[in-house]
Parts: sequence; structure tokens; C-alpha cells
Amino acid sequence: MSNAATSLRSQLDYLIHRFRDDTIIDGEATALINEVRLALEEDFVVLISQYSQEDLQAAVLLTYDDSRRLPLHLACDKNAPMSILKALLDADVDKLSIREADRWGDLPLHTACSRKQTEVVELLVDSDSSKQTLYIKADNGSLPIHTAARYSAPASVITLLLDSAESRKTLLEPDVFGQLPLHAACRNGASPDVIGLLLDFDNEKETVMIEDNVGRLPVHLALLHTTKDQIEVVRIILQHMICTRMERKGLDLWKTEIKNMLTSMQTHERDFTTRDKLDMISDAMRNFNARVFTLELTVWRASCLQFDTRFQSMEDVLEHESSQASGDFDSHAYKLDRRIKSGADIIVRDVMSFVENEPVDEVIDQFKNYR
Repeated sequence: MSNAATSLRSQLDYLIHRFRDDTIIDGEATALINEVRLALEEDFVVLISQYSQEDLQAAVLLTYDDSRRLPLHLACDKNAPMSILKALLDADVDKLSIREADRWGDLPLHTACSRKQTEVVELLVDSDSSKQTLYIKADNGSLPIHTAARYSAPASVITLLLDSAESRKTLLEPDVFGQLPLHAACRNGASPDVIGLLLDFDNEKETVMIEDNVGRLPVHLALLHTTKDQIEVVRIILQHMICTRMERKGLDLWKTEIKNMLTSMQTHERDFTTRDKLDMISDAMRNFNARVFTLELTVWRASCLQFDTRFQSMEDVLEHESSQASGDFDSHAYKLDRRIKSGADIIVRDVMSFVENEPVDEVIDQFKNYR
């Protein structure tokens, strides 16, 4: 490696570090800040013009200190202007820098996702023809989508990271804490539009029913950590937990998932307010579950009676069936057979779809009146 490339690398580090105090996110830059940033861009152009293209190509792939960060990491971290980011990427012909991890296992894409700059994330994603950087985890198990969720990146960044059916599989990837991107978003008070986007991209609505390593569902973390727009966030989560789930999963699997959900809701929570609200959700779901069970039992009983008004009791129909049987009559097998033939799965799903939003509305009303 030439001394010139090493010298250029150290000067790049110094120059990019100067953007630290001039970062503007989600706001208007003042005239003074714009002037400073423009001057730094000009300094960058002057700096690289003093070195050969070969030296620049080498410098952009050199680390400078124990952080093992490349200039591209640093530029993403300091929210350097796009002109500088593009120049660094242009100098890296094979785009090796986008796949280089720093000391913490973060790629430049992880760093960009933590800085909420949509155009930078877009630049890095577009620069990766294989899109493999979307699937590389940092040392803490975080994918770029985890990082975006954890640092409250805007919905536009989330959309870029979940642009394909393949990339949406990252929604089911846990970090070292067993947390999915949805957990990370709920834990860090993500906005309703980001929560809704993460759930909309999850076609089967699996993420909303998965526990982290402590046993907490995403709704648990939202109740514990979301302060702004908490009611709207919880409403969105509950709707994806409950509405259309029975229709998609079938009655038996729905009952299993609701049972597991109610168990998860009992995970220990020291915060009294969060505990109260988890109990409100549990109570509403138990009541709804009881209504489902009652309707299913009613349909099953009617089927056992063969929907025939001649039979007034189970004893009547069992006596009739026994007299018609050619051999030994198994009343238990008869009841199971009638359950299948009853069409309870379809009937209950069709009926409950009209009222499945009621537990959500009940919980939200209780939250609004909670003191």
C-alpha cells in the first residue's frame, strides 16, 4: 500500500469527522450550516484532486483506527453530503466497501439506517447488485432492518429495505435477544405508520404473535415503551393480531394461537400500568374466545341432532343412531364425525368475522379512559 493512499485515508477521516456538528435530520438547515457543509464538500474535492485515482481507490478500502471503519462507514455516520458518498462509492469499482463490517459487525448500510437518511440508504441498496447486504447481521444479530426499526427510521427507509418478497423474510429474523424488527420498532416507540408498514409487509401476520427471549410479544413492548401515539400503535397491532386471523388460519389453529397469545400476555411485567393494560387485552380476548367456543358448541350440538326437530336431546339421537347401526355403536366416534360434518369451522369463521373487531374497540375504549 502506498504512503500516498495511507495519507489520503487519514485526511479523509479528519475531513469527514468535521461534519459531526453540522448534521441536520428531519429539519431545515440554516444558511450558516449550508455554507459550512458546502465548504467541506469543496474541501473534499480539492483533497482527492491532489491524489491519483489509484491512491483514492486504495484509500476508500483502508481502515484508520480500531473501529475498523472505512471512509464510507464514517460518511454515513456523519451524514456527509451525497456528493461525498457517491464519490467514495465511485472510487470503489467493485463495491467491496458496502460489504465490509466495522468493529461491531455493522456494514455501511447498518450505519446509514441508524441515521434516518432515506437517500443514503437508497444509494447503498442500489449499489449492491446482489442485495446481500440486506441479509448480513451485525455482531448483535441485527440486520439493517433491525437497525432501521431500532433508530426510528422513517417509513421510506423501511420500504427500501423490504422492497422484495425475499427481503421481507427478514421480518422473521431474530437478533441475539430474540427480537424481530417489529419488536425493535415497538421497543423504541416507532410511529404508527412504521408499525403498520412492518405488519402490512408480513402477509401471514406471524411477527405479531412471536415472543422475544423474555417471552414478550410486540404489543407488550409497545405498551411498555411507546409514549407518543400509543393508543393508535396498539390499535394497529391488535387489529393484525385478531382481525382476519381466524379466516386465514382456520378455527383450530386460531384457537391454538389465541391460547399461546394469552399465555404470552402473562409474562412478568414490573410496570403496573403495562401490566394493567396487558390484562385488559387478555380479558377482552378471553371473552371473545368464549363467544367463539359457545358458537362452535352450538353448531356442533345442532349437527349431532342432525338439524332435525324430531330429536330433542342427545339421548334421542344416540338411541336412534344405535338402532340403525349394524354393529356396536360408538357414541364418541359419532359425535366427532358430526363435528366434522357440522361445518363449524366455516360457520364460526363467517359469523365471527362480523364481530372480530369488537375486542379491539373494547380495549381501545378502556385505554382511553385509563387513569
